[in-house]
Amino acid sequence: MNTLAFLIIISVLIFVHEFGHFFMARRLGIKVEKFSLGFGPQLFGFKFQDVDFKVCVIPFGGYVKLAGDSRQDYKGNSWEYLSKPPQDRAKVVFFGPLFNYILAFLFLWVVYCFGYPQLSTTIGTVIKEMPAQEAGLLEKDKILEIDGKKVNYWSDV
Repeated sequence: MNTLAFLIIISVLIFVHEFGHFFMARRLGIKVEKFSLGFGPQLFGFKFQDVDFKVCVIPFGGYVKLAGDSRQDYKGNSWEYLSKPPQDRAKVVFFGPLFNYILAFLFLWVVYCFGYPQLSTTIGTVIKEMPAQEAGLLEKDKILEIDGKKVNYWSDV
């Protein structure tokens, strides 16, 4: 389960990052040829508005392939990456990390507005021959206070 959660989280971060590059390139009129989440052999994909969207086997990265983004591919067309002025190319590069910062801000805002779950003081599993068992704690016991001080959450314990 932890591996799946990690893969989902890293995929969201990569997708948002690459979408930042994609968004600014399209906004500046640069043709986007490919949008890939992952590397290696393609698992599945589809083509939409001349962009080849794909998901690949190795989930640790991604890329946006822009038309004319290398000297050998550059043909001098106005919709190619290298035909744009340096400040526009810098915007395309900058918007990937910027979208990650925006995502982090949104997540922090949600946590600030709605909070995050607190663990209760109910005992889960008691491991044999460990201090909790030796102290007489049993599964599903609830810790109400410690040294006369009331506790509500596990972080208080």
